[in-house]
This record gives sequence, structure tokens and C-alpha cells, in this order.
Amino acid sequence: VLMTPEQVGEELQVPLSSARELMHQIGAIKLGQRLRVRRERFDAWQRTLAVVDAAALRREGAAKRDMVLMLAALTHLLGATLTEGTGPHDFATLAQEAETPLRRFLERLTREAGLADAVWALVGDLPTPDRLHANRAAGVDTEIRRLALRVSIPSLLRLAEARHAAAFGAEGGYPPGEWLAERARALGVHDAAPTPILKGTSSPAGVKFGKWDSTHRFSLTNRL
Repeated sequence: VLMTPEQVGEELQVPLSSARELMHQIGAIKLGQRLRVRRERFDAWQRTLAVVDAAALRREGAAKRDMVLMLAALTHLLGATLTEGTGPHDFATLAQEAETPLRRFLERLTREAGLADAVWALVGDLPTPDRLHANRAAGVDTEIRRLALRVSIPSLLRLAEARHAAAFGAEGGYPPGEWLAERARALGVHDAAPTPILKGTSSPAGVKFGKWDSTHRFSLTNRL
């Protein structure tokens, strides 16, 4: 049964095992599946829970953005097929695999207009901070400006920081995120997308959200 936008936050206060069961039903995640990405080997669901935990610590108190962040943390590994036996891969491949099951999962939860697009924007660009940081010597300012047109850089960095902390711990910070935030501020695109040179008579409508109660929160205490 599809949920109203107001019910999504309330539903996510129940054990995350309910979300896991839905993911399993639609074939978006295999229970007990272990992934190999670069040098990391991990259980897909347990890593998902660790990223959700880390993301919860990085909520900013804005109900809409926090809900998108938490849903992105919950769905960023959906559809992953990179098992231990298939050799090392990277997170860019994981992000590509996530879009279809991510949208299918969210469609089962809500009809909220634009929600899946907002969540996918974060998940789809989740590998970008690491990639830009790795290529920074080549000059990536144009790519950073383009990134700011696609997604909120602070929101993306909160998700990327959560994934990094879940994998390696919070100690030592997240150098790619710190570098990207500093560079985005220098370019004037950290908190807002760059202003288009050519402006039309009207701008496209942004993502529209329903009415969210500020008390909507994930419950991370009762889960499998």
C-alpha cells in the first residue's frame, strides 16, 4: 500500500527490518550478501545500517533535507551485484546500479512528488567527492560548478562523510569532503548553485515536498 508523504517519516520509526524485507521482496538487496569494493569486503545490509547510523549524526534539523539524506543512506547500496567473487570494483559502479531499485523501493513507500529524484541526486553523485579530490591537480573547478547545479554540495558531503565514517571511522575526518567544501566556497557554489549567465523569464519548478512534521525521525534502536 502506498503511503502518504506524512506517513513516510512515521513508517521509518518502525524497525528497519521492515525496510529490509521490502527491499528483499522487490529484489533490491540480497540478505547476507557480501560485497567487495576496492580493498573493502563487507556485508551489504550491515554496511547500510552503519551508514544510516552515521548519517543520523549528521542531520541538520531541516526535515526535508534530513529525510532525503536518511533515505539516501538507506538506499545507496540497493541493486549491488559486486560480490566478493567478482573482483574489486569501485563505488561509481555501485551508484550506477542503485538507481532502478532505489526508485522502485521509494515508489512502494510514497507518492511524494520529487522525492525519488532528490534521493537519487545524492546517491548518483556519491562517488563524485572522491573522484574530484583524486583529480584535483588537473583542475576540476568547472566540474564543481556543474556538481552544484545537480545537487546540494553540503547534503552530498554529509552523505559521503557518513559512508566514509561507516567504513573507516570518524577519526581523521574526510579529506576529500573537506577539500571539496573549501573549493566550493572559494567558487561561491557551496551553499547555492551558480547563477546562470542567461536567464529566462521563468525558472523550472524545483523539487516539491509535502508537509513534513519536524519530529519525523528514523529509529535506529529496534532493528535486525
